[in-house]
Amino acid sequence: LRFIKEHDINLVIGQFENGFDFSCFERNGILAFAHDFRKNSHFSPRLTEDYDQTGALAADYIVDSGFTNFGIDDVCWSQHRYDGFRKRLEERGFEEPVNSFSYDNIASIWSYYMSGVQRWLEELPKPVCVFACNDPQAIKLIQVCNCSGINVPAEVSVVGVDNNEILCNLPDTSISSIEQDLKAAGYELISEVLDVLSGSTGSLHDVVVK
Repeated sequence: LRFIKEHDINLVIGQFENGFDFSCFERNGILAFAHDFRKNSHFSPRLTEDYDQTGALAADYIVDSGFTNFGIDDVCWSQHRYDGFRKRLEERGFEEPVNSFSYDNIASIWSYYMSGVQRWLEELPKPVCVFACNDPQAIKLIQVCNCSGINVPAEVSVVGVDNNEILCNLPDTSISSIEQDLKAAGYELISEVLDVLSGSTGSLHDVVVK
């Protein structure tokens, strides 16, 4: 907070642990949005996502592509994506459990110690499509497949989230990805801020990435 005051910052967008005193921003006249981090943030206002819809879009794409075996690379912030994914598969007649790989510690997803992921990928029924929590993690899954001799996409196909054009179009990489309109969310967030600063509205509201 001292750094923010010293640099005369008027708007903060950040990831905050539960237990953080988010109200300190309002008390000091600073506008702030909490961005979902380890779990959906309970702070308000927040920058969030329609996670259920993202999961449902991934399920529709995978089923429409002809897959009948499904995997999901799951971390805590994507639990609602998993719920939407699983629900849509059930709606479309696939009631067998989704093969899930979950990370107990969020820090471990950035580690290159991937023996657990390798075993999981090797044991999946093939051909299979895996729904990754985001595009960087989708790249990681493909790297593990390549190191393990698993053919991509013949044996394992991967769907990510964010449609990062650089990552999705890397050489020797084939990733389909759910696009999110981050630019529109950015415009909406700034519009919220400007309305408050101009006095048009008295408070900020949640901004949902779609």
